[in-house]
Amino acid sequence: TTVSCSADTSQVGLTLRRNDVAVSNPDVSTLAAGSYNYVCSSPDSQNYTVNSNSNTLTVNPVQTFSDLTVQVITFNPPDPSVNQPVNIRFDISNIGSAIANNIQYDVFDLTNNFMLGSGTIASLQSGQSQPIILTTSFPNAGTYTIRVRVDQSNLISESDETNNEAIASVTVFPVGDANPPT
Repeated sequence: TTVSCSADTSQVGLTLRRNDVAVSNPDVSTLAAGSYNYVCSSPDSQNYTVNSNSNTLTVNPVQTFSDLTVQVITFNPPDPSVNQPVNIRFDISNIGSAIANNIQYDVFDLTNNFMLGSGTIASLQSGQSQPIILTTSFPNAGTYTIRVRVDQSNLISESDETNNEAIASVTVFPVGDANPPT
């Protein structure tokens, strides 16, 4: 924040005060949220009379938000067979500037319109990530599209509500397939 005071002439020495304390003119400061009373005054001299002017500066608190994202969905093994256990791994990250609490997520098989699992993370600080592993299996050969979604009910105030999901696909092979990808 920069506050300064000036006069129509350079013949007057001005004093700038913030909350009754003299500060430099201009006053270049990083101020915390709150109200500050500035007074600019000129002393009495042979050519000028004393004068002062005051103004109040209000600094509002910076509003911060969390921003939850789903990072990198992977499958292990990457080329599973029918009914073989598969670990679906993903990270839920808070890339915002505020803590997020009670973070709900779900993992959904879009191919069969089926919920694979869900859970809640107690909290994530700004810049923090939480890895999640969900183990499941697939009953038939084919390609499955999996969606991981966080804060699906928009219960957490975020700076960006459009980045709360990720989608990935996994191909499941018949048991005993002699040519799965390598």
